Amino acid sequence: MRKVYAIEDLNFFVYDVSSTIIYNNEIVKNKIIKNFKENNFFIIDSEDIISGKYVSEYLKFNEFNMKLVPYFDLEKYMSKRVKNLSYRERIYIKTVILISTLTSTYIFDDILTFLNEDQKYLIMKYLKEHNLSFINITSDVEEVLFANYLIVLTKNGVAIEGNTKNVLKEEKLLKKLGFSLPFAYDLSLQLIAYDILDKPYYNVDKLVSNLWS
Repeated sequence: MRKVYAIEDLNFFVYDVSSTIIYNNEIVKNKIIKNFKENNFFIIDSEDIISGKYVSEYLKFNEFNMKLVPYFDLEKYMSKRVKNLSYRERIYIKTVILISTLTSTYIFDDILTFLNEDQKYLIMKYLKEHNLSFINITSDVEEVLFANYLIVLTKNGVAIEGNTKNVLKEEKLLKKLGFSLPFAYDLSLQLIAYDILDKPYYNVDKLVSNLWS
């Protein structure tokens, strides 16, 4: 993998693969965001979306492909005024417009946590179908499965990184660092211990389907 850049004091490197970064220290996250900005990465941030920054700097120069309205299930918003949309709806719509009109490596700054599961799924599906690279910085452990590469950060820098499923196997280390496991994966491990399952699951729907089959 080719290194994109490094934050020296955190011994932190970003590679050219779609990744999830999970953190438990705001100071560390702010250092990363600062370096992303200095290296001209495109950062999607909830405050910028709500303030209208992206509309003035980017969106007015692009035309949204209306064929994507059914893809992202946007029909229900078409007759609403922007001011009448909820916080979540505005973040979702603007994020959809950004990822579908700009060619970039996207940095999601704890923004997907505002969206529901269906919205997250459609955004991730679109990015992967179009081979668009992204880095998802999140404090929500449920989002670690969006990418195949996971970086776990603490105030001392990188605690562990690698293939997401391999990192999740380091359960004791993750919990020692203050991180929980994704719900479906954690529950399936407990069920394995009781000989109810024979393998871990990373998706709630697949887990439930197996239990009921």
